Amino acid sequence: MISIFTLCLFVNNTDAQTKKVMIENLSGTWCGFCPDAAVILEELESYDNVMSVTIHVNDVMEIPEGAGLADEHTGGGVPAFFIDRKIYPNTDFISYGLERDNIIESLLLQLEEKPICDVNFSSFNYDSEDNIVSVELEAEFFENYQGNNLRFNLYLMNKEISEDDSDYYQANFYNFMEGHDYQNAGNPIKNYVHKDVLVKMYGGTWGTANSVRNGLISRGEKLKFVYSFPLDVSIDLSNLEFIGLIQKYGQTSNDIEILNSNKISFEQGLNEVATSSDPVGLTLNNIEFFNAFPNPVSDVVNIAFRSHENQNIKISIFNHVGKSVLSIDRAVRIGDFQESLNVSEKLKSGIYILKVENEQGAFISEKIVVD
Repeated sequence: MISIFTLCLFVNNTDAQTKKVMIENLSGTWCGFCPDAAVILEELESYDNVMSVTIHVNDVMEIPEGAGLADEHTGGGVPAFFIDRKIYPNTDFISYGLERDNIIESLLLQLEEKPICDVNFSSFNYDSEDNIVSVELEAEFFENYQGNNLRFNLYLMNKEISEDDSDYYQANFYNFMEGHDYQNAGNPIKNYVHKDVLVKMYGGTWGTANSVRNGLISRGEKLKFVYSFPLDVSIDLSNLEFIGLIQKYGQTSNDIEILNSNKISFEQGLNEVATSSDPVGLTLNNIEFFNAFPNPVSDVVNIAFRSHENQNIKISIFNHVGKSVLSIDRAVRIGDFQESLNVSEKLKSGIYILKVENEQGAFISEKIVVD
């Protein structure tokens, strides 16, 4: 594979059960109150383990997934804050406008919550030749969980958007308000810097269906899901951020809480490798001469390698949204190994990620193209 950058992030034991809180801020360039919401958001982000995303409504930066959240829970009204999509204390609401005290109270309560699980980026791959990103999320559970309503999700954001274009100018009702951060900034504010702007929810508004299995999830169990997707060739990679999360999915406001989340920038994905006292390597060190051929493939793809020990492996193929479309388990003996997979019946033409993983979670992956 050409030009592949790989990151494997590990969680130190001291940080293993940290509750991280995600704030979704609904905004719009047409909303004169939204500059004050930006001030509040900056204050909220000053707390440790807090991350945010701004979801635009009815303007040039709106995306369908964000509009779906707004339509369902605010009727499209902005500004509004969601804190882990959890109902605020002593209310029936999961969103608030500009009530600072209530928002901060809810944030502090949520930060004190004991997390059911964590969420981490267990791998981050970038194919610069085809401009494809592959992200694996991992959730470790700290207690038993019984249910059929959990889903992974992945957000893509721009750190900053500022354009000398009237579509991006920000309405500002605080232009003449004494002492406000945006006093004398103009109305509208030209070249306004929109921060942490949502570009895509790869799992949609409510998460990726079937990304977490149904039934009992045991304490200590780790679940994983891979998202693989192309990026627009014109996009500024250094301006990208990702939030990975695991969320509930249900029919009422009580059933859509975000259990935990994590955030990295694209640059962190390429450049940072965290360590732990017992790391699980990204590359299968006991395998060499790995090859998947032919590539591109039209009917049968062959996976070949040499194993230096007896081990059990899983061979999986993931589509562009991270869904496993083909998977087999094999017991591998020391020596040369080859497996042939018929992809002609199950896979449509497109780009896929082939992954070989052992029982310890170490893996090797490669992009394959199906004609």
